[in-house]
Amino acid sequence: MHIHEIAFEVVNREGLVLNDDGEVVEPIRLNGEITPPQPWETGVKDTVFACPRQVTRGSRDDSRPPVSSCGTATSSSTKTTR
Repeated sequence: MHIHEIAFEVVNREGLVLNDDGEVVEPIRLNGEITPPQPWETGVKDTVFACPRQVTRGSRDDSRPPVSSCGTATSSSTKTTR
């Protein structure tokens, strides 16, 4: 998942309860198996791998400038709309 102009950090992931066929049960429930981010996922990001059958949690810090897709800070005043 790529989120434009938002600086965030991956907090953790938690699995969803699955049935015997490996499908997510409804109503959707968390299974309590929480995993930390991978070493390469630490730090401020604008892209995150959203794992199937899991919830990915992130935290955004509004005091930081937005991050561009090349990993450098951008100015919100240069934002263009198409």
